[in-house]
Amino acid sequence: MQNGLCPKCSSSEVYYSAAKAAQHGLTEASYVRIYKENKWVPDITLLELAYYICRGCGYFEMYAQDLEKLAALDDCSNWRKVGS
Repeated sequence: MQNGLCPKCSSSEVYYSAAKAAQHGLTEASYVRIYKENKWVPDITLLELAYYICRGCGYFEMYAQDLEKLAALDDCSNWRKVGS
């Protein structure tokens, strides 16, 4: 979808919105939390999301904005690698 084409219906009617947590206030829908238990204070990484939706069929995808922050997944408490 990031290329402007819907993978489900091949429509080019794809729209994009970047959720900016600082502008809209932090809501569960505007970010993904990655955290590591650290005794009393958890170490939290927030990933802002980008949204893509197809006007043709309604298919919807979300992507993390800052891929460097995904390194926190290696040693986190709330996400697990699929197949592990």
